[in-house]
Amino acid sequence: MYLRNKIKDTTFSYGSAQSHYANALDMLKTIFDDRESIIDEGIDPIKYKRGGNTTQKSKDKDMIYSFNFYTKLFNQLADFIIKEKDYPFKLKLVNNELWVFPVRNFGDFGLKSNNTPAFDYSEGIIKNVDEIKEIYEFEDLKSARQYRNNLVHKIKKE
Repeated sequence: MYLRNKIKDTTFSYGSAQSHYANALDMLKTIFDDRESIIDEGIDPIKYKRGGNTTQKSKDKDMIYSFNFYTKLFNQLADFIIKEKDYPFKLKLVNNELWVFPVRNFGDFGLKSNNTPAFDYSEGIIKNVDEIKEIYEFEDLKSARQYRNNLVHKIKKE
């Protein structure tokens, strides 16, 4: 709806809006591991068109879905900030859950992700020293403990 309004007020061309739409959709599909295209179900895609502006008004169903989705997202993020909750923070979305970490770059940290094997994505906790020793094949518990402490420190620092 935002991009369609930008087309209507001539802030964006169709090509530019289509590019923004495709990039945002790709990021959301990656974050939520959406292989069945549930995220964009029922939403009219923005297609590049030459010539005049033929953007149609969004359907009520799209507007209701978008409003509910973003309201839920905003409320959770506002609670996280206002109540000063600790990282990692579990963000509950319509079809998935997402862990929020204090990182600078986007990463796909799904349940099957190997980005941070020391983190238990299903429970939202850092694994214990014995599990970390086994995952990373450390020689001793001291190295595993140091790795775990560094990870905890990094999460708390940011």
